[in-house]
Amino acid sequence: MNKKSDLKFWVLLLLACAVGYLLGRIDTSKNWNDTGIIVGLVLMFSFILSYLMKKFAWLWAIIIGGFIFCFDVITSGNYGAAGAILFAFLGAYSGVFFRNYIFI
Repeated sequence: MNKKSDLKFWVLLLLACAVGYLLGRIDTSKNWNDTGIIVGLVLMFSFILSYLMKKFAWLWAIIIGGFIFCFDVITSGNYGAAGAILFAFLGAYSGVFFRNYIFI
């Protein structure tokens, strides 16, 4: 990788961590019970990050979905939140597909 792509990687990595952290905090907050909005945001952000840097689509999905999963397991023992990782992978590889085959 060159300097420009190194910088792009680090910026997107920080963005993915911030988004994953915020979504995890929102999802586990006391008065929040709207899973559909979290799923939509997970799909959207993983799609965008993977569209911008498709080589690391797997990493964006693990970071965004992983934060939500970890927060849910730690705060409430909810292992069903592993679905967040699946939706993050769906969004990430949809972004890769869109970049490769739809928007050339």
